[in-house]
Amino acid sequence: MFALWAGAERGRLVPSRQASDLSVRQTWHGQWWVPGKEDAAASGTLVYDPDEGIHLQLTSAWRLNPAPDSNGYAPASPQTWDVIHGEAFGVHLTLLDTFAENYKLNLMNADPLQSGSTKIRVNRVVLGAWIHSSSAPVFSSVYVGLENLLGWSGRTSVRSSVSYSPGGRPKLGLNNFDVEPLEAVVGSSTYSLESFQVSSGFKHNNSKRRHWIEEREQITIRDDDGLSLDDCISKSTSMRDLMTLASLTVSPITSLTATIVMARNSAEPELNADGLEAIAPDLTLPTTTAVSIFMGQPGRFDETRGPTRQEEFLFSSADIDFAELIPRWLKLAESLHAPVALAIGRQHQKDVYLELQTLAATGTLESLHRSLYPKQKTMSNAEFRRIEKAISEVIPADRKTWWSDRKPHNEPTLRERLHELFHSVSPNLEQIVGPLEQWAKAASNTRNKLAHEGTSHLVSSEQMRAVIKSCDSVAFITLAMLIGIDPESIIARHYQVRQLADAAYFTKVFRLFGHPVGGHGVRPPAARSMRSR
Repeated sequence: MFALWAGAERGRLVPSRQASDLSVRQTWHGQWWVPGKEDAAASGTLVYDPDEGIHLQLTSAWRLNPAPDSNGYAPASPQTWDVIHGEAFGVHLTLLDTFAENYKLNLMNADPLQSGSTKIRVNRVVLGAWIHSSSAPVFSSVYVGLENLLGWSGRTSVRSSVSYSPGGRPKLGLNNFDVEPLEAVVGSSTYSLESFQVSSGFKHNNSKRRHWIEEREQITIRDDDGLSLDDCISKSTSMRDLMTLASLTVSPITSLTATIVMARNSAEPELNADGLEAIAPDLTLPTTTAVSIFMGQPGRFDETRGPTRQEEFLFSSADIDFAELIPRWLKLAESLHAPVALAIGRQHQKDVYLELQTLAATGTLESLHRSLYPKQKTMSNAEFRRIEKAISEVIPADRKTWWSDRKPHNEPTLRERLHELFHSVSPNLEQIVGPLEQWAKAASNTRNKLAHEGTSHLVSSEQMRAVIKSCDSVAFITLAMLIGIDPESIIARHYQVRQLADAAYFTKVFRLFGHPVGGHGVRPPAARSMRSR
């Protein structure tokens, strides 16, 4: 059995890169079965691909309910399995949230278990144990590796030193030292930002010997009440979304490992029928106290992109105390779930049509305003009812139903929402998006042309790009402000602000195409209705 853990650094488990690297494709060949139906095990191959997700290809077909028709077509409601167990060269695997995606039948074989093959989509995999429930608290801690985490923290466990030879020649040396973890407590959970050295060595080049050290940082989440698989994934993805916001780029989880809750207050472990230690009724552990977790993720690992530099982050660990950041972020992500998900999702939308990006960017700000000001009204309810009643009295009787389906709502327009968001953040946002009225008008009119009028040919690609970048910048800065980052400090950092937006560029574009967009003023040039990035 391969090593699941490479070792320990100062009392912390260090995950083996081979076992838990979510950025590389991995394959397991073995036997697979539904718990309780071990006699119906089928051979197959499980493939994890960071871009394509997780699939199990069985070389024989399981009995399906309902079964495919005589032509081999899948039933209208695909077969699903909450849990599938497997074993590959002595390694226990658990597959969760699965459904049959493709069937191929061999009608010449009467045996339903050997009559073809089945391709199964898998959402989550636990490598190292058989788990019977994703909601059982069978883990004590989870270790989360994130892209851009090391650059965001700006911490290092390496110090350089200079020594001199007897002849007075300087010599640079590298030394490793302990870096104290940063901690945040949220309820019964403790979040720790931990640094450690993965490996080091010497590289020879042109008769010179160079010393290199590889460092990593991870977020460790421990819980006194235990963690279920659902907890491990939800808490880890929340950290991923935080890093994506902070770095303004997709920051996928690079490794995800967890430790098992061992039997407590018991000198003799309880053994099951197979002679394996039974930790809990929801889990069977073979030979290890740790497991790796694989799951599909939005976004792709980009091997060509270098690490994000600290000056490129929207905010870093230097801008806010870790103990304050984590509880604020978790509270924000829960209370403003929809706008946060939309804003983070925008980072995964870089290669879709501009029309879709425009609707998503403006929709993010509308959702954000609705969540922050859920009871916002354009006028008092009494005044609104008087106006509504006056209009209803002049509607013909045969149009009453038509009118009831089209009555306006007492709520702000998108343009008014953008105004209020702008003022709630900082008037200095004009340095980012240009004059407020000009930006709000252009963004709302562009959205309306696309969503309500279907006249996208009146909106140019350049104008959509300007709306997208300006709305994204306001969304990201607003979310950063809500977790305690001073928006003025973000606006003052011209380098990363330029990655978001360019006020001079927006002013030029919005003035060129006039307001309302496609109306009076200079008409934008005609463009194709569907445009790529």
